[in-house]
Amino acid sequence: MYKLTCSLLNSWMYGTDPDADEGAFQGFLDTLEGRKKPKTRAMEQGIAFENMVNCCASGLPKAAGAISEDEVSMKAAYQFGQRCRDGQLQVREEKAVHWGGMDLLLVGIADCLKCGIIYDIKRVQRYEYGKYQHSTQHPMYLELFPEAMRFDYLIFDGSYCYREQYRRGDFVPIQQTAEAFLRYLEDASLMETYQEHWRV
Repeated sequence: MYKLTCSLLNSWMYGTDPDADEGAFQGFLDTLEGRKKPKTRAMEQGIAFENMVNCCASGLPKAAGAISEDEVSMKAAYQFGQRCRDGQLQVREEKAVHWGGMDLLLVGIADCLKCGIIYDIKRVQRYEYGKYQHSTQHPMYLELFPEAMRFDYLIFDGSYCYREQYRRGDFVPIQQTAEAFLRYLEDASLMETYQEHWRV
């Protein structure tokens, strides 16, 4: 059995996009081979903001060690935290499937699960509506959490808050994407690399 995450699938989709930035394919190979990457400033900001949201959702005053505690960020964290209040935070789920002739273990961690809605917190540098339309995260998570009816991205760009909503039927099923990924690995002679680094 081999683990499959939306991070790996997103890395593959971006890395094999002919319009992607230079180095995108190498980034996919690094992910496929399980190479750890140092956290960027943007990643650290994202983690700090998510911590603030979790603290607000839990009724705590602020996130310890948050990189930025400016008023705009705190207001955004409070707004998202209120939406997530009384929900289950950081819910890990796994699902074993047999797709494309292989036994796979789908794995994901939902930032918040509340009243049939999955919330995912995003801190970005720049946002345009539809940014996550082709992400594999909402198809993967709605597969992992069958009781959920909707997936909402809660997005903060440093100035404004946004929301993108996706319901079942709005996207290509994750099984279809996963099977395309497996076919690509076979065609590109990368299946052994995947099996070596993602075996459960």
